[in-house]
Amino acid sequence: MVGFDRAFIKGQHPGQLLSVVGIDANNGMFLIAFVFVEIESRDTWTWFLEILFNDVRVRGTGNGWVFITDKQKGLGQAIEALNPDAKHRHCVRHLHNNFKLAEHGSLALKQRLWVAARSTTLPWWEAEMDNIMEISAPAHAWLQDRPAIHWSRSHFTTGPKCDMLLNNLCECFNSTILEARDKPIITMVERIRTYLMLRVAGQKEVKWTQRVGPKIFQIIEKNLKDSGSCIAQNASGNRFQVTHMLGGQYAVDLNTHSCSCRIWDLCGIPCCYAMAAISRQQRSPMTYVNESGRSKKARTRPVDEIPKGATKLRRYGLVIHCSVCRGEGHNATNCGRADDNMGRGRGRGRGTSSVYQSEEEQAIRGGLTKTAATASQIALTNVATQSSVTNVASQPAPCTLASQAGPSNVTQNTSMPQGKRFKFPAKRARPWR
Repeated sequence: MVGFDRAFIKGQHPGQLLSVVGIDANNGMFLIAFVFVEIESRDTWTWFLEILFNDVRVRGTGNGWVFITDKQKGLGQAIEALNPDAKHRHCVRHLHNNFKLAEHGSLALKQRLWVAARSTTLPWWEAEMDNIMEISAPAHAWLQDRPAIHWSRSHFTTGPKCDMLLNNLCECFNSTILEARDKPIITMVERIRTYLMLRVAGQKEVKWTQRVGPKIFQIIEKNLKDSGSCIAQNASGNRFQVTHMLGGQYAVDLNTHSCSCRIWDLCGIPCCYAMAAISRQQRSPMTYVNESGRSKKARTRPVDEIPKGATKLRRYGLVIHCSVCRGEGHNATNCGRADDNMGRGRGRGRGTSSVYQSEEEQAIRGGLTKTAATASQIALTNVATQSSVTNVASQPAPCTLASQAGPSNVTQNTSMPQGKRFKFPAKRARPWR
């Protein structure tokens, strides 16, 4: 979207300063070109626009471009002749000034006019036009003579992803060069160039903390806060029915990035109803913002390029081995055996107990752990007890009472045989989390 405006030049050499201002990714001012002319007319605008469109490479009939103007003298005819397919918007503030000059300056008509301009759907716009008709029939007829495609969001196309109604960026530029407009031509041009140089340098030093600009991020936070008054119901396939607590239902489609209120479609930023649906899916709103912003500063590095400040060379052609299964071509993090045999833990057995390890793996790691050794001692004790009971039972009993009590006494008095003591590893296994 590009705005056109002109400013009066004061001083010893009066004239007109024609300027073209665009919008950056942070909804800020970005001056494209300016020129000094003696008078403002269709010929001067045509000469200026021909050079501009050639430099910025506006091909064909201007399809896809959006121009907003204050209805300057001859500018509309020049745009219509050079780019007939370009969208042409009128600043609503200047439209209201002409509306007042036509003797429609009441406060009620002003409010209805602005509500009609901000309406994003045709039913809302038609309802506001009916309200204007009830207040004043001549005012309704005056607005009907001006096509709504130039001044109402309800008739804007969704391609440009910009819903601006005012030409404020050009007005901001004219106000910043107010002092320079009193100087001679060469001095004025030099001051404007210096101002633009410092502005561009200052914008480059600003670091974005998010993927979008600070102003866009503030809009996202505001819409996210307003989404608390909305209830999203899943309609399958990333489609939702969102109901506002104060009334109204809207259809949101996350696949096509659209909402029935058309706010998301016009500006490319999710509205509060879309935010409710995105929050229902537990996703980040940043992924649903229109792809427009700063280009990547960091280039894509090749695989074999050494990073800046590196102290070690990369290892090429080496075969890695897994510390769990001793296999080749993968490490412990990507080892499937580690996931099957070691519980929830991943990697090198962190967060798992050695009870889930086999005796071969324990032997490889340096011996049995304390838990496994205790289990082995209990098993050996039971085996020794059973063998002792068998030996006693095979001997002739001196009496019936002794034979009946013998096994239990033997079991109670049986001690663990003196065998080889198990060696515990130097480092205990961490407990299972």
